[in-house]
Amino acid sequence: MFTTVEDFKANVSGIAVTNKFLVDFSKALYLFEPYFPNGTYKYLIKDIDIPDFTLESTHASLWGKKFSVVNGMTESPVSITFISDKDMKLRHCFELWMNKIFNKETFTAGYFDDYISDIEISVLNGKFDVIRKYQMMDAYPESLSKITLSHDSDTGTVMTFSASFVYKEWKVK
Repeated sequence: MFTTVEDFKANVSGIAVTNKFLVDFSKALYLFEPYFPNGTYKYLIKDIDIPDFTLESTHASLWGKKFSVVNGMTESPVSITFISDKDMKLRHCFELWMNKIFNKETFTAGYFDDYISDIEISVLNGKFDVIRKYQMMDAYPESLSKITLSHDSDTGTVMTFSASFVYKEWKVK
């Protein structure tokens, strides 16, 4: 047990921080590139969830003794919050992507391979070196949040919106 800050610093080689990361949408770049050349959309990402998973279990019994055994796993969608650019081009890109998935005018779903994208989250250290990468394969936006406009603030609040992504699987690279 550490009794002083010095003890802690002497025994721990450093800590990871949550404000240094990059996100890349590999296959969906064609939607962003006309509006955000060279991947500049990456700098409008306010926050993102690293994928999680929960083990599912069921009850078993052996000679009258009951216990739990793992029988599956569930994964939650990943949420990304974006800062809106002044012309709302980033929001427009996601509206285009969502319309490619399901066309609201024709009520037709797109072909799966045409709207999926891998999403790669790079966690960075204080020197901006990659310390860990998470890759979500075959991901696509499942929902796009509403944006509430309000006259409550004189200075205005930074406009943000979120997108929730589902994916086939994820791995640590």
